[in-house]
Amino acid sequence: MVTGIKIKKAADFRDVHIDGPLSNVSTAYLQDQGDFVSGKVFPVITVDKQSDKYFVWPKNTFFRNRANKWVPGTLMKGSGFNLDTADYLAEFRAFEHPLRWDVRDNADAALQFDRAPVEFITRMILLNREVEWAAAYMTTGVWSTDKTGGTDFSQWSDYDASDPIADFRTARLAVKKSTGFTPNTCVMAQEVFETLADHPLIKELYKYTQTAVLTPELVARALRVDRLLIAGGIQITSAEGAATETYDWIFAKRAWLGYVNPRPSLMAPSAGYIFSWRGFTQGYEVAIERIPDRRVKADYTQGFSAYALKVVGADLGYLFDTAVA
Repeated sequence: MVTGIKIKKAADFRDVHIDGPLSNVSTAYLQDQGDFVSGKVFPVITVDKQSDKYFVWPKNTFFRNRANKWVPGTLMKGSGFNLDTADYLAEFRAFEHPLRWDVRDNADAALQFDRAPVEFITRMILLNREVEWAAAYMTTGVWSTDKTGGTDFSQWSDYDASDPIADFRTARLAVKKSTGFTPNTCVMAQEVFETLADHPLIKELYKYTQTAVLTPELVARALRVDRLLIAGGIQITSAEGAATETYDWIFAKRAWLGYVNPRPSLMAPSAGYIFSWRGFTQGYEVAIERIPDRRVKADYTQGFSAYALKVVGADLGYLFDTAVA
């Protein structure tokens, strides 16, 4: 047996190149923020105090016919009006990412450790707000009217029996009759939108003028709403550390129709507001701060928001629950 002899072969690619991380590309599942609707639906009211009160004029103040004919020289008919107050509390949401200096200084350029913590923290806070928003607004028992698919109306996935155009007409007129304001905004889960975009009654409206694929703008026009926002966010619903990760939609199969004031002001109704405290965030949606800690030789990148999600006009909203199968 002959030992100590190295058999040479022709060079291959591993002899002329040592694998290393690319500096111009990396992969990360950064969820498209366009799928998040929590910052788009209701006006964000920037406030100077973390908690405070605002005035509420009772709805019946302006709808009862109180004036009548009058003869000069006689007393005019008159009455006072009631005025209530409500309050808000802008609670903190926060998340931080620690980064040791030695790890940062030894990291490859592709990791972009100056940028990555900011992206990570921002996405975590916005994801949390989306989940909170869905739980606060897109659920039953919040708005004055809830209708359930399969019970109160035919689910829109039943193309033979359902009529979403008529359902939206009913909802639109119900809100207008109750409040005096016509709904102008619709929020629906992406599963609901995908079903409506293929609904024969909606496609029928455009069969001579549009292509077969209907955009959100065309669906909104068919439903007669000014704004249609499609909630397409997802989250992991399984416990951290579980053997199998489970992903699901943040928004259930629901649609919401309501009136949102495009110009919030005094004596201006709206279905909801987001009160955002400027004290900590300086007006930013998510405030980011990097704090070096020389004792442990690490940077702590922190992100925080302070806001309150408030339903301020429950009668200005109308919810379609389990709108599709």
